[in-house]
Amino acid sequence: MIFRVRPPSFCNLQGLRRLVKGHLVADVVALIGSLDVVLDNLEKDHDFLLKGDVFTPDLIETWLEYKRKNEVDPMRLRPHPYEFSLYFDI
Repeated sequence: MIFRVRPPSFCNLQGLRRLVKGHLVADVVALIGSLDVVLDNLEKDHDFLLKGDVFTPDLIETWLEYKRKNEVDPMRLRPHPYEFSLYFDI
């Protein structure tokens, strides 16, 4: 039996705001961590979004930049709860 593992995809991003609402910070960090993988893969392969002239390359680039600047990067600046407990828990 052969199993193929695929990285998270663009579809996973659509529900992110609803997924993180009401969860712990550790859960959000895990989601945002995988968000970075999704954005990288979307940046590499987004030809399917250009079909039908619905999305433009400029729109996709702007959206990726926004997601990284406003969601991924701010989470990188904050410690993970486990990391916090390693250094500040007595």
